[in-house]
Amino acid sequence: MRRLLWALMASLALAGASVAVPATGAGAQQNAGSDDTDAHVTAVVLAYIRYGGADRYETSLAVAEAYAGLHDDKLDHVVLVSGERWTDAVVAAPLAGLHGAPVLMMPPGELRRDAVDFLRDAGVTKAIVVGSASSDAKHGPGRGLSDTALSGLAELEISVERVHGADRFGTAVAVAERLTPGDMPGLGNGNTVVVASGDVFADALVAGPFAALGVHPVLLTTPGELHPEVADYLRVARVRDNVKHVVVMGGTAALAQPVEDAIVDAGMKVTRLAGATRYDTAILAAELVEDRYQGLSGTSCFDNTSYGVARAHLPFDAFSAAPLLARLCTSLLLTDPDAVPVPTAEYLDLKMQRLTQETDADFYLMLMFVFGGDAAVSQDSLDTYLAEATQRIAEGRAGQIDPEPDDGDGEGGESSKSDDGQPDAAASLDCGGSISDSPRRLVPSTNAEDPAWSPDCKKLVYTQDGSLWTVNNDGSGQRRLFRSGTAYLHSAAWSPDGDRIAYVRGYQDGDRWVSHIWTVNANGTGNTQLTRGDTSRDQRPRWSPDGASIGFQRTLGERQFLALMDRDGKNERALTTHGYLEAAPAWSPDGTKLAFINKESLFVSDVDDIDDQAQWQLVTEFVYPRGELAWSPSGNRIAFAYGDHTGSDIHIADIDGANQEQVTDLDGQALAPRWSPDGKLLAFHTITSDGKHRSFVVGARGAPVHRAADCRPERTGSYSTGFPRSRENLPTTGKLRIGVLFVDFADVPATESIDTEIGRNLTPFEAILERSSYGKLDVEFVPHRTWLRSSLQATDESRSGPSPYELFEEAVELAGDDVDFSALDHVIVALPSAKFWLSATTPAAGFQGPLPPMTLLNGDYRPDFGGPNSWAAWGASHLVARGRFALPTLWPGDWRRHQQPDQPAGMRWIRTEWGLRGLNANFLADPTDPRLLGTWTFADGRTVDSYATHVEPQEMLAWTRWKLDWLAPEQVACVTPTDETIELAPIADPGDGIAMGAIPITERQVIVLESRRKIGFDADAPSPVSGGARSNYPRLLEEGVLIYTVDAFLNEGNLPVKLAGDSGNGQVEGFPVLGVGDSIELRGYRITVEADTGDTHRVRIRKLN
Repeated sequence: MRRLLWALMASLALAGASVAVPATGAGAQQNAGSDDTDAHVTAVVLAYIRYGGADRYETSLAVAEAYAGLHDDKLDHVVLVSGERWTDAVVAAPLAGLHGAPVLMMPPGELRRDAVDFLRDAGVTKAIVVGSASSDAKHGPGRGLSDTALSGLAELEISVERVHGADRFGTAVAVAERLTPGDMPGLGNGNTVVVASGDVFADALVAGPFAALGVHPVLLTTPGELHPEVADYLRVARVRDNVKHVVVMGGTAALAQPVEDAIVDAGMKVTRLAGATRYDTAILAAELVEDRYQGLSGTSCFDNTSYGVARAHLPFDAFSAAPLLARLCTSLLLTDPDAVPVPTAEYLDLKMQRLTQETDADFYLMLMFVFGGDAAVSQDSLDTYLAEATQRIAEGRAGQIDPEPDDGDGEGGESSKSDDGQPDAAASLDCGGSISDSPRRLVPSTNAEDPAWSPDCKKLVYTQDGSLWTVNNDGSGQRRLFRSGTAYLHSAAWSPDGDRIAYVRGYQDGDRWVSHIWTVNANGTGNTQLTRGDTSRDQRPRWSPDGASIGFQRTLGERQFLALMDRDGKNERALTTHGYLEAAPAWSPDGTKLAFINKESLFVSDVDDIDDQAQWQLVTEFVYPRGELAWSPSGNRIAFAYGDHTGSDIHIADIDGANQEQVTDLDGQALAPRWSPDGKLLAFHTITSDGKHRSFVVGARGAPVHRAADCRPERTGSYSTGFPRSRENLPTTGKLRIGVLFVDFADVPATESIDTEIGRNLTPFEAILERSSYGKLDVEFVPHRTWLRSSLQATDESRSGPSPYELFEEAVELAGDDVDFSALDHVIVALPSAKFWLSATTPAAGFQGPLPPMTLLNGDYRPDFGGPNSWAAWGASHLVARGRFALPTLWPGDWRRHQQPDQPAGMRWIRTEWGLRGLNANFLADPTDPRLLGTWTFADGRTVDSYATHVEPQEMLAWTRWKLDWLAPEQVACVTPTDETIELAPIADPGDGIAMGAIPITERQVIVLESRRKIGFDADAPSPVSGGARSNYPRLLEEGVLIYTVDAFLNEGNLPVKLAGDSGNGQVEGFPVLGVGDSIELRGYRITVEADTGDTHRVRIRKLN
């Protein structure tokens, strides 16, 4: 082992220092009074070997190259994983160990040139890909490694095999099935596997080295209970592979007691590594395997002469570490970027002291393998630790470090936390407050805004009266950096290295406002203008975490988009080229993602894919675009201004929108939150109605946002998805009498009888409404059975049809006393369906004076249409929406939001529209997908098969029916517990069963679930088309559970209802229903369809975290 390390060191530049201590290990305190001046002193040389690159992929490649170097630079296998998905990387470790292969990260959609060179030079012939190509969240965060990225391996004559399951848990089991588990010497009287949370990367990550060395499969499970697929594997493996021992990673906050109980019940011994923090769990893993294995040379492994270290709150640096550390017989410890945390420091203290006790040599070497660049694990933090450790060991205080004062945000509290319940930032920083602090004024000025933290947390920068100021974090020491004169300064942001401050300088130029981004030294000197232009408005600069770039918001004319430039202002480029109101960029701590606002919605996207709206991930909505954003130091939460121009508060939420909390409740608008580097505080400013600007600091913990009572978000008014529905609109239960006036023209006379029009249109119109209401609405059409000849001209070239307002007036006059309008609730004017196409107009209330509201349903003249059309479904849809039921339409107000990118070769975009009101999305499918097959039948009996490009399940949405009082309270399951199972009856015919499941997320947002069957209006049905032909295309491609979100505060046109998986761009992955075994993670919940009884779908709803 040590010969191997010396050989490795000979080829690397080492940085290090030494700790000199008495060989007795007693230290200075014991020797202070001794006359023994000849005590032998041993120096412990702590040497660092760093694997870091410009990005995660270069870091991974550096690790892979080091691994190959231990095999004479020749490899047969390589294990490939997506650089965005930790759930694949952690389970890949033992597979790599089995095949003597490194784990190499790749971008999801790209085969990098440097990776190609490495694979070619190493002579790799076999690549095993771990993880699905799908980007569905059920596989874990981030995108999967695409087949496109792998296509170039064929040119290298590298065979490719992919190992994956239906989700992250299935992938772990699929990898385990490829392995014969090894034994962990001295434990279990059999072979060993590892079980870790599928929601927490750190616990599984630190198991990687011993799992790779001992070939112990790493299984991922849900935190609350043992995942069924994992349980099945363990039952089989106990007999087949003699698996008798399971290492459970993490305490009960990570994996609840029922997980361990299920393993014990399966007849296996459990060793639980339950550290108080992720640092402690890593230490327990190192202690568990200490001297337990043998290396290739027969020497003891994990013998405390070397350690790997990686940052604790981001997994990417250490994705590839496990196989290399296993080969080097080295455990992985966790640290923070700017300081070695207390548990890790105390552990290393004791191990260095132990080395001095076990040798009489003049020095002893301890190697530290550092994963990631200086931003991940700074050299200063390691040097500082070594200096302090030297003093502690010399004074006999090894492992005795005074803890920081407890601010109430430790492991037992309710602090802002990362993805596994650990504190939200490094404990080494102190920004001057506690996470539970109430808002306090930062400075007394009533014109101070945009406070932003320095990287060391000691100061904040803010703007006031056209000047840039700094202040200590306790509010003392105000200092003006410079005065700008008449310009308006705002949006200050400190660079990560603390040397420069970016800010915006704006001024009025005639009738337009111009603003540009400047930077200045932190001492107020060296003002430099970065952006220019007479017409642009550049705002909200944000430094990338590496300090190399500045992202910002640019407005040019009607376009508003995100842009990027180098820190010196060079190399400007647009990030979002479509320019559809993107605003307020905020970087993730690892620099790979940006959060931003699009209209009133908060999104997250990979920086590389931000110009593709399909890759935007919706976080939450009703976000004030001028309020700005801040990402927490741990990368798992985002702060934002919740509200609009009338008032806003600072809220925080997980990056999937879950666990939303309200932090502030102050008068006016609360804006521009900035997270402190220690994760405990938020700085922000307010603007009150009197125009005063005040800056504040507040603890980064809020009250959970109130959820909609009984799942009924309050929002009155027409065209709202909220409750209650305005009673000024048409009745939705009981009798509804609708008069119908049929009108034709001299230049376009009717060619069919009134009875034909009634049979084609009114009869199915009535059936749609009455069946959708489950008989609660009784529709009575009262047709005027004579064509009314209008004096207007239908073929006016200046428009596509006659004016509806003129038609209404004339139709009423022509009908005269034949129609008793006072006995009607509504009136429809209908034109000949052989020549007029679907369109609808309902004038504003009051247009008709004392007459009932009126609607023109098919007013678009189409002379070349070629045949009659039925406007029954269109009429029902319009009556429910823009008609007098007054619910909103659900398509986007600007169709650019649903503009689809070019479809990949061999695929086609399929548009799907649900429930008659325009809830639509698109998914990619094989153009010859048999589910899309339909048939045309012509009048002469000929039939032609073709494939649909548009499918329309027409059963009304459950939410629509509930809003219209067509669902009884007992038919709606409002789910608020953390774990619940419901049985959903088909929405087309629920009987007395549950027709709708609802999960309240906030006071205005709800997740809705409904069961869709191929019955009712979702059943395939032939439709008449021109020339006497009929088409029979499928409506519902698959039976299952439809899931969508409702936001009662979003107006019509702003997508108040969206299908699950649709970020707002109108794209979903596959036909959007869940079948048995399918699950989705949405807004902090995992929703799984567990069974289909034929009558109901059984759905389990479990709250995550």
